[in-house]
Amino acid sequence: MGDTSAIFHACGTAQLRNEQFKMSVMAGAKISAYIFNTQFGSLSGPFALDILILPLGVFTSTAGVIKYKREYTTIEIPCTFNDNKFASVVWYYKKRGSSGSLITIYDVNPQGETTTVDSNQFTGRIEFKGDFANANRDATLAIENFMKQDEGSFTCEVRAARFHKQTVTIRVTVLSNITEFKAFGNKTDEIVQGDNITLSCTTTVGEPLPIIQMRKGITVLNSCTASSISPTTLLYSFERISKDASGTYSCQVNTDGFTPTRNLQLDVK
Repeated sequence: MGDTSAIFHACGTAQLRNEQFKMSVMAGAKISAYIFNTQFGSLSGPFALDILILPLGVFTSTAGVIKYKREYTTIEIPCTFNDNKFASVVWYYKKRGSSGSLITIYDVNPQGETTTVDSNQFTGRIEFKGDFANANRDATLAIENFMKQDEGSFTCEVRAARFHKQTVTIRVTVLSNITEFKAFGNKTDEIVQGDNITLSCTTTVGEPLPIIQMRKGITVLNSCTASSISPTTLLYSFERISKDASGTYSCQVNTDGFTPTRNLQLDVK
């Protein structure tokens, strides 16, 4: 039906000529014949029955998309829709990988007022950011300090004449960092021409999986994708190093635009 109200005109018989009857129903509702038979069956004469179709409502926010959010930040989960003023909203959560049922984490009545729900892992960290005062109704939630263990699917259910559900899956970006960047292989504190030297850069686990690069200036010497289960070490080796290898080397990790970098100075004697 769309968002525009429509008028349907039905003809029948009534006792009073040119009498007009009006009723409002939600879009998609079935108008059964018994309504006319029961309510108007004993009436005679022409009449008009105007049926006002109210819009069921459509979501105006995006669903089904995995949204990466950085760990320990406040995230907002959007749910906006067009609907009549009698709609309420319930938010459900299902933990990533869980085979259990949905849990209710937030409940909002048609006036935008919160209804108490059972205590859950988001209690004390969740806030209703929406606004039910406007035609474009907003039921957006905010969750503080969103963590890895909070990953999962969040379902916004709009309850009116019919129920509508929209689910957004949230995944967390765990920022990988560099724990060590060093050179080894030299027998003394100095690096001397002819030594076999290895540069070693170790990073923590990250998700989505970060890219590790070792560079000299703008030249990429080596790179790899970090492990998803354990720290990763990237190596670059010099066989019989020369003085030309002197200079500044960098190790960089890129996770979702976060790029920690460490530098290492090599002075070959």
